[in-house]
Amino acid sequence: MKVFASKSYGTATTADVAKVAEVSQATIFKHFATKRDLFLATLARTTDLVLERWQDAAAAQPTPLDGLVSIAYAYSMMAATEQVPFRVRIRAVAESDDPVIQEAARASYVTVVGFLRDLIEKAKAAGQLPESVDAMAAAWYFLAVGQGFNLNHFMGFGWDQAILRELVANLFRGMSSGPAASATQPMWH
Repeated sequence: MKVFASKSYGTATTADVAKVAEVSQATIFKHFATKRDLFLATLARTTDLVLERWQDAAAAQPTPLDGLVSIAYAYSMMAATEQVPFRVRIRAVAESDDPVIQEAARASYVTVVGFLRDLIEKAKAAGQLPESVDAMAAAWYFLAVGQGFNLNHFMGFGWDQAILRELVANLFRGMSSGPAASATQPMWH
């Protein structure tokens, strides 16, 4: 993960990975047929890490909505505390010209969005979010805002607690309200 976080997929080598892992390149190729396979396994591990952190954050809360709020705070802090996995995820998006990496990155994002969608549905069922909330759209919105937290952190912007609280509050206002998209109005111009 450290190698793919610090170098692009194209410039990272299995020799770099072997050196950091303190193993031979032959050992790497006993487990992974290609560098791409190694990168895909690394990306899959980042997906697992995100889900583990989010599941822990949500499980520690008394309600689904409290779980979502806890995830929002955890997500905003992960870029500060666990940069390596998030840099790998960003690099996977940057490598989306490779159809195999693109599909793996898509699957990763669909997995984490599915987790959020399910939690949003639970919050709706508990009466904590309006029934009119489209859980899938809200999950993608949640993820997009979280990506913004991460990208801003990587650019050197920090968040004090007051700003972070307001950003999280706005996240939930954005999920809960706003005009419904018209079926006849195009989303993109």
